Amino acid sequence: MAHIAQSITSLPFNHPAHNILLTLPRTASHLLVRMLNLPNQPSLSRHPRDGYFFMPSLQYRYQHDTYNRPIAQWTDEEHEEMNATIQNDLTTWEKWVQDAQLVGDGTFVKEHINFMLRPDAESDFLHTSDQETEGNPTCIPDTFLQVVRPTFLIRHPGLVVPSLMRAAIDLEGMEAVSSPASEKAMRCEASYRWHVALYKHLTNLVTYPCKSHHAGTLYPIVLDASDLINPALVKKYAAAIGLDQNTVQFNWESGSANSLGGMEARMKDTLLGSEGVVMDKLVGRKQFHIEEFGEQYTEEFGSVLGARVIRLIKNATDDYQWLYERRMQLYGAG
Repeated sequence: MAHIAQSITSLPFNHPAHNILLTLPRTASHLLVRMLNLPNQPSLSRHPRDGYFFMPSLQYRYQHDTYNRPIAQWTDEEHEEMNATIQNDLTTWEKWVQDAQLVGDGTFVKEHINFMLRPDAESDFLHTSDQETEGNPTCIPDTFLQVVRPTFLIRHPGLVVPSLMRAAIDLEGMEAVSSPASEKAMRCEASYRWHVALYKHLTNLVTYPCKSHHAGTLYPIVLDASDLINPALVKKYAAAIGLDQNTVQFNWESGSANSLGGMEARMKDTLLGSEGVVMDKLVGRKQFHIEEFGEQYTEEFGSVLGARVIRLIKNATDDYQWLYERRMQLYGAG
């Protein structure tokens, strides 16, 4: 990928950029993509699924129950197949960037960061140590991360985790969600430790190209979902990542889930039923106090899953707050 990085860094700075939105499930990423109005953005090659190149890697995890076993217990065949799947996912993404580059376009795609974790980093977290993850926890080479500039989209864990649990129960059923494998999978997909580790890793790279298209805004960018209610900030973000801020939209016609699969329809249910930004879905962190919701979670999810929700919220809050302090704001740096 070195030749791609070299070709981009030699281009004029106002050339369309390549961006990756790194998210967790239930962080309002579908809303942000709708607001950015990607189909109508000039000089942008829009991916038909807006990304999710690493979905096959996630599917392999579930099919082979890798969440539930330390990496040392994987078979040689599982190691080879998982590595091959990850490499194929990465190659597909690289090819998308290359093809856009050939026609002078930029790209904007999104991925759940837990889809692209290094298997060893994931296994260490789940089975060995809960200590802070150091270095790049993803399988994306540093050279490519200097081409596809990351934005971390975050949302308060008190909003993410209960929503994640509801969606999981709707899609998988109570029995499956209550399994040890599901508990481990949710630990990965409800943690901001991966964002923090990658943020620190990139900002410590001497050669990392942190400059954006907006003076005072540096990559990697952190966006908090509660700030998406502010049109001026969303426009500032669009301009910073090389998109046309005048193409950004805040109202649209409601959609239909008829052509979508069950999982995609469930994950987009709020967006499909809306005609614009639903303000009460983006309530900020200051309105949330976990001690007020413990009984509600037990009543809604039962004692075991209710306790899991509370535990996951508490475990994610410190990393969320660390990122929140570094989020893009309308005025000042960031």
